[in-house]
Amino acid sequence: MSKHFVRFVAMLLMGSMLVASSGCFASFNLTRKIYKFNQGLGDKWLNEIAFLVMTIIPVYGVGFTVDALILNSIEFWGGTNPVSASNDQRTIPIPEAGVTLTLNPADKSIRLMQDSEGSQKEYVFERSGDETIVRDDTGNVLVRCAATEDGGIVLKDASGKIISSYSKENLANISQRLSATN
Repeated sequence: MSKHFVRFVAMLLMGSMLVASSGCFASFNLTRKIYKFNQGLGDKWLNEIAFLVMTIIPVYGVGFTVDALILNSIEFWGGTNPVSASNDQRTIPIPEAGVTLTLNPADKSIRLMQDSEGSQKEYVFERSGDETIVRDDTGNVLVRCAATEDGGIVLKDASGKIISSYSKENLANISQRLSATN
């Protein structure tokens, strides 16, 4: 792991403790926007998988950290949060983590740019019909995720070939195991 990533995680933990102990609570508009994007993807199983992916990548973690440490401080001292409830695209650079997060409510996409040891990676999460598509920095489809009628999901590669499928029960078990480890 790079020093910057370790520092970022340490700052995240310290910031979380600071926010939790300060009693200051603000609107967390960025985190709410990420949540609303996730909520609008489909049924509960598709939303859960998108949540897990955005937790692992760490869209939620970065969004919460930016909210807690920067945006909510601006709101506390200045009275307004820079992330408003508008439909405008928002870009949030997080240089300490080498990440830039761009939310585009108009087309319901999230773009995560990551600088890692001199190279830049980009992931785009977008809704297309009844599936969520994750693309790499060149626009190539990495994975497609669609809900099944029985409440499960199917993961497909760029050509539409099924990579894996998970029943409703499989997803519930995965969710429970992930919850138990956190």
